[in-house]
Amino acid sequence: MKINTIQNILPRNIIDDILNDSRDLPWGFIKGKRTDNKNRIWMHQYDYSSFQYCVDKFQSSKGKLRLELCKDQKGSWLEQHVDDVAKIHTMQIYLTDAPASTYFDNGPTEARVNTGWWFDNTGTELHGLEPLQSDRISIIVNYVNDQWRDPSVLC
Repeated sequence: MKINTIQNILPRNIIDDILNDSRDLPWGFIKGKRTDNKNRIWMHQYDYSSFQYCVDKFQSSKGKLRLELCKDQKGSWLEQHVDDVAKIHTMQIYLTDAPASTYFDNGPTEARVNTGWWFDNTGTELHGLEPLQSDRISIIVNYVNDQWRDPSVLC
């Protein structure tokens, strides 16, 4: 399993704008599966320039873009899982700090502003989330193939 770390992905002013623009958008609580969160925020569905910046930045020929702003509440957790086979690539970019975040085989990632991780989906990247010790805001970037089941969440 190859998990790659990333840093300095977005300009600081864009991160600040995303946090400001999303302040009135709902927080979500996850209890096992991300689909448990009824307050999913698909960035292409909002008319904020900071969100559009991200849509434009992450458009790619890798596949269709699925871009989610995650406002995960303290205590949220995800069961260990591998990604859907329709996902080609998965990336998470942290917009706030959190003590421990997504877990892979070798332990948790640190959530530090403007850092994150990515992997090309081979179906072997087991990952999850222990209960969050604090609220966390991040962006999940997925590229998906034509077999993705819900086109309404695609940019």
